[in-house]
Amino acid sequence: MKRALSILMALLLAATSAMASTTDSIAILKKIAETNSHITTLQAPYTHERISGNSVSHRTGDFYYTADGAKLAMRYTDPEGRYFVVADHHLHNKIGAVPMHFNTNRSSLMRLFGNCMVWAVSGEVQKIYEANNVDMTLEDNDDDNSYTITMTARSGFNKGISRIVLKYDRTSCLIFHLEVDEIIKVNHIFKINRTPKIGHEINPDVFKI
Repeated sequence: MKRALSILMALLLAATSAMASTTDSIAILKKIAETNSHITTLQAPYTHERISGNSVSHRTGDFYYTADGAKLAMRYTDPEGRYFVVADHHLHNKIGAVPMHFNTNRSSLMRLFGNCMVWAVSGEVQKIYEANNVDMTLEDNDDDNSYTITMTARSGFNKGISRIVLKYDRTSCLIFHLEVDEIIKVNHIFKINRTPKIGHEINPDVFKI
């Protein structure tokens, strides 16, 4: 009987701990979303590390985001002329040598990918989770003072992305790390400066191709 009670107490404690963890995670996601909802614009330098097998390339650029129209632009300074832009129902991608342009009204896959990139920056993590067939974990990390969110594709999920890692500064709740693993075994790590310009006017031309 005592053994049975001990097991029951252990199960209850484990369940309570899991519920507390879930409650904490929900509160953190709400905090990130609420804080970012007041952000009108962001500007910051960033680095991009691309890993494909044994090949690693390092790139740099300037990152822009405006809540007005939910627009995002990554303009590369090295190599100069490369870009990734989500704006006005289009996704423009010249991270590689060949430019690609998509009308997101006509491509549900590109619309989802563009939306997820914007939602990551705007702190709308729940939208990314709800729009994809993924498992999500959230860690409160002291090592780098971050909320680290990892989304991993479930079995059968086949939209080009196998894993996404988002890191938000615990103090500012702004994103500073975005990691995207492609199914084709290419890994992209974007690191955004943790002290961006906030609320400054952005030249609208950065969102135009």
